[in-house]
Amino acid sequence: MKHHDNINGAKFNQDESRILTWSKDGAARVWNAVTGEPLTLPINHDSDINGVEFSENESRILTWCKNGTARVWNAVTGEPLTLPMKHENSVRGAKFSADESRILTWSWDETARVWNAATGEPLTPAMKHEDSVWGAKFSEDESRLLTWSWDGTTHLWNAATGKPLTLPQPVSWPTEKLPLHYQVRTGVRLKAGQLEVIPPKEWLIMKSEYDQIARDLAQAQTP
Repeated sequence: MKHHDNINGAKFNQDESRILTWSKDGAARVWNAVTGEPLTLPINHDSDINGVEFSENESRILTWCKNGTARVWNAVTGEPLTLPMKHENSVRGAKFSADESRILTWSWDETARVWNAATGEPLTPAMKHEDSVWGAKFSEDESRLLTWSWDGTTHLWNAATGKPLTLPQPVSWPTEKLPLHYQVRTGVRLKAGQLEVIPPKEWLIMKSEYDQIARDLAQAQTP
């Protein structure tokens, strides 16, 4: 199952008859899990695909990308079903609502947004942080949204209007992890009295730990 550049991820569908892959070459593809043969034409974005998700009935595929777009596609034909859902910077993540009528996206452009999953039209204005938004989730009844950001805050929003429901809540970073917080945010560290750039592979490992701490802190503040 070949792409033309690094493969960023792969997953089985629910019955493990199909495999979905996404790549730095700007394409996602669906493959026969027995033979490895392609089942769709390439699902093409204009740049690196960050992630993908099947809809619950697996008839649609949601993709999000470094070019600042997310989009919904027909999982059988690979044809687009919506307009591109546009941010101003890389889309960090996306997810369907429980009934799959809405899509929640969050981005390095410091915003999160809710979209119509059938058309790709925006349903809310941009919900703004002061730095990149690193995660977002619907509340259990999907009337509210929780977002968290590198600006050190979580926000709670009305999921229908996009209006804030609370003042930004500062996240209290664990004292013993403050060096990690600084190093991931800046990409540098102090060593032998000198600042040095953290190697990319090491930074990615550190960022993974950083993201897990941020998710745990945000979850702890969920009403």
